Amino acid sequence: MFSFSTKDRSQILFLFNLFLDAAKR
Repeated sequence: MFSFSTKDRSQILFLFNLFLDAAKR
């Protein structure tokens, strides 16, 4: 398992949300 810091995790979630938002369009 990879352990992400809080900053890394929030950045990944941010990019993931952008990806989901783009996929909806």
